[in-house]
Amino acid sequence: MKLFNKKVLLFLSPVILLFSAILAYNLMFDPFGVIHGDMLNHYGEPNQRFLKAKHILNNPNKYNAYIFGSSRAGKIDPRNINTDDRWYNFSYAEGLPAEHLEDLRLLVEHDVAISKVVIGIGDISYLVDPFRHKTQSLRKPYKHWHTPYLEFLFLKPDMELRQTQKKIKAQKNQVFYDIYESGMPDTYFRDKWVNQAKEKHCKKEKFNTPTWAFYYKPRIAGVIKEIRDIVALCQSENIELIFYVNPMHATTYLNQDMEQFTAFLIELSELSSFYDFSGINEITTDNYYYYETSHFRPLIGDLMMESMFNNQLNEFGQFVNDENIQAVVADKLKEAQAYKKARSKQ
Repeated sequence: MKLFNKKVLLFLSPVILLFSAILAYNLMFDPFGVIHGDMLNHYGEPNQRFLKAKHILNNPNKYNAYIFGSSRAGKIDPRNINTDDRWYNFSYAEGLPAEHLEDLRLLVEHDVAISKVVIGIGDISYLVDPFRHKTQSLRKPYKHWHTPYLEFLFLKPDMELRQTQKKIKAQKNQVFYDIYESGMPDTYFRDKWVNQAKEKHCKKEKFNTPTWAFYYKPRIAGVIKEIRDIVALCQSENIELIFYVNPMHATTYLNQDMEQFTAFLIELSELSSFYDFSGINEITTDNYYYYETSHFRPLIGDLMMESMFNNQLNEFGQFVNDENIQAVVADKLKEAQAYKKARSKQ
């Protein structure tokens, strides 16, 4: 028997050593920030979805109003919203309506205080399948303390990610994520550079390249069902729900199929009214207001919230419902065609 146990131990030793090494790696480096939760000493982007849900569940009455959306919504500073609510930015990388629905259900099930919810949508919302996020550690949701917490202890070491994080640390180019207060990434130094080098920034070649990915495929019917479920949930819980459409940079905006985009907006208007900041306008055609062709800067987020909550709508934004949607989409198609024609002559 002793000989048998010795052989079993000898056989399992390499496996035990391998798992111990992987465990040590994840405990030490914590590539997605979920084990230590220390944002001051985390380099690179953490799993915001996991950390933010955990933080809110641990503080169910700290906030009562939430901003959901992709990383574009992450540039909306909740501290600048002029209402009596306690706002928190619950956005995360490539956040989708299906995921916002899951997160809202989680918060409701745990009796978290919620009176208002703002959800940002755009091309990503109907072009990305939420199923592809299921295996991505950057986007896995928090459900219980053990799900998927234990998975993060045994992630396969990613040397490319590790090198990227080391490079960020060496360059002191850290973006701090204020997970435990506002939910915002700190863009102070980034904005400072843009303001100081405005002309250089605006002339960068990156603004001629749309933010697009090979996996973008339309799934309008799927996302409309998910949005319908969000509307139903908020109605049943007496939560004020507001949708807005992101002000996509003109280069990315015009790269999408405009017929599909306007079809999505028409179906959305049948479920809910919304504020629309998309299109060709003085904001979306000015590189100064963007970091690249995906993310607008926080000063635009401030302008959007002012438009929505202080009735300061101007040419940049408009209120859309099922009564004016046809006129809105007709204008969008006409503006896009005219802008493309004008650009072709330059």
